[in-house]
Amino acid sequence: TEAQLGEEWRPDRSKLIVNFRPEESRFVVNVDSASPNAWRQEPYFSTLKRLSGKLLDQQVFMQIISGVRLIYLTPEHETIIEKPADPNTRVNLQLMVTLLPNGTSKRWFEAKLRE
Repeated sequence: TEAQLGEEWRPDRSKLIVNFRPEESRFVVNVDSASPNAWRQEPYFSTLKRLSGKLLDQQVFMQIISGVRLIYLTPEHETIIEKPADPNTRVNLQLMVTLLPNGTSKRWFEAKLRE
């Protein structure tokens, strides 16, 4: 995946490991624990936001794992929850959409934990 994104996405440079999991409809970005905000740096942040919209159009969600935080990204919003301590706990995601008066929409995830 890094090859498609460019050399700057190599884990030793970006502090990110990207992994597309089509069988789970999930695009995962694991952030180096020593650099928990690396994904917010450019060119990564704008690329991830743009890519999250394209993935949503294909019913794939973007999950960023940074320390104890799970971040579900859309171009318009970040849903942040604390990673469950119990590995058997599941995160239920529901995509919410608000239609705006200008004809555009805002998309975000509502996340709930369940055991």
